[in-house]
Amino acid sequence: MSASEQEPPGISINPYAPPLGDSDALMPLSGVDGMAMADRGDRLLARIIDGAIFLATFVPLILAAVLKMAELQIAGKPIPAGEGSQCEGSQIGFIILASLGVLLPMALIGYQWYLLATTGQTIGKRAMKIKIVRSSGAPVDFGRAVALRNWVVAAIGLVPGGSLVQLVDALLILRESQQCLHDNIADTKVVKKPLV
Repeated sequence: MSASEQEPPGISINPYAPPLGDSDALMPLSGVDGMAMADRGDRLLARIIDGAIFLATFVPLILAAVLKMAELQIAGKPIPAGEGSQCEGSQIGFIILASLGVLLPMALIGYQWYLLATTGQTIGKRAMKIKIVRSSGAPVDFGRAVALRNWVVAAIGLVPGGSLVQLVDALLILRESQQCLHDNIADTKVVKKPLV
């Protein structure tokens, strides 16, 4: 190797390396203020945990319906079809279970919204040690964490064709920035919660 072809001291060049592009593309994906971005898998597991807890709150309602149907079948009575239908016997247990099946999910939703607004975490995010922050690293408030991140995309999903927007919202996590559409709308990122 001639002197003109020698590498500068301390720098090695790999002739088989891919071509270099933007300097931004070579930087590791980072969160804000030294916090690393949350892994996609952690975000998915957090969502699954939250969904499982939410579904578990419906257990009393499902149990009440099953018990009532079993009671009617044992008594040989038809299942009530409307307001005019009358059922004999004690319905207090059914009413309690059905009420719990409605109130528990509502209480859970309220609690999750409170957690998001005050800590940037849901129960699932807390379990996975990740949290929502503003793109600047500042804490989120109710407006960003709940209204912009959840309600906007959910409202769009209610209009015809809105489910396509919800699909796009979820698929955008595959981008390099790992931000979904709801992250872009609310100007948020999901980061690994630093140990304090």
